[in-house]
Amino acid sequence: MSQKSDLEKRLLNKIRDKHILVIDDAGSSRDIIRSTLSEIELCNVKVSHNGLDGLELFNSDKFDLVITDWDMPLMSGLEFVMEVRAKYDKKILPIIMLTANTQADMIKQAIAAGVNDYIGKPFQPSNLQLKVIKLLGSRA
Repeated sequence: MSQKSDLEKRLLNKIRDKHILVIDDAGSSRDIIRSTLSEIELCNVKVSHNGLDGLELFNSDKFDLVITDWDMPLMSGLEFVMEVRAKYDKKILPIIMLTANTQADMIKQAIAAGVNDYIGKPFQPSNLQLKVIKLLGSRA
């Protein structure tokens, strides 16, 4: 086995026990994200269908990473991010915005609100996996 694959294995072992919150109002998106994460053996994943329920879940448990959509009922992903960033900065809790909103001004708005990374839908599962590994690995 090559040295790179050994390094990748060690990194994946370090992040395997991390807890991830996925917030998306589309059930199919939640399923795809969960499946994408399970492919890299990240199985401690809880899901929510809107930002308000996501915030309740977030406040009742400990998470190492949040992946949120933008457009959702009751509380948008952007509102969720602003609520969370009032308590935790970017260095403590990474947040990925995974959304169909890919206009430059929206990306800037999300980054200003405190997201660590931004992925447009539809997305490549490998892209999400790499970003998750990078964010969790830098904190492992």
